[in-house]
Amino acid sequence: MIEEHVSFRALTPADLPLMHRWLNQDHVADWYGAGNLRRPTLEQVEKHYLPRVRGDEPTRGFVVQYEERPVGYIQMYFVDDYPENARAIELESWTPGIDLFVGEREMLGQGFGTAVLRAFSRELIFSDPRVTMCIVAPSPDNARAIRCYEKAGFRHLKTIDVPGAGPPGDPPKEYLMVLTRSDIVASAY
Repeated sequence: MIEEHVSFRALTPADLPLMHRWLNQDHVADWYGAGNLRRPTLEQVEKHYLPRVRGDEPTRGFVVQYEERPVGYIQMYFVDDYPENARAIELESWTPGIDLFVGEREMLGQGFGTAVLRAFSRELIFSDPRVTMCIVAPSPDNARAIRCYEKAGFRHLKTIDVPGAGPPGDPPKEYLMVLTRSDIVASAY
């Protein structure tokens, strides 16, 4: 089972060149960036991720490992730490959000993303007894990610405008999906 070989470790400054490489690959750059920057320079990656590494920002970043080899990135944050987003999402306090990407192309299409979500949800999200649900919010156009999240037990809640992003009057959309503690209990985790 893939999930048994997945582990997570905190993102470090030494990982940023690898993050730069991953963020510049087509399968990642189409959907993920350093903030709003697609195909960022190493300097832009450092500027965006070093505050998280140092603990200066509430978002916590992790390197996803498969059999101890770095293969992707996942981050978590609490919705309440970003008030503008919290207002748009309208969910209870202590709701964590997850963002992730698989950086190594050979890991795509094998159920790896689903295994990562299941392991991360179990080990780092729902291990906190205050947490009753978590969210993920891909682009509505990212069909591959949406299928992955559905396989991990997430379900569509609503589609929202991304606060403070995009051109004035035309904000991008997010396909807000939720996974609850009861979903975890009811599934074959």
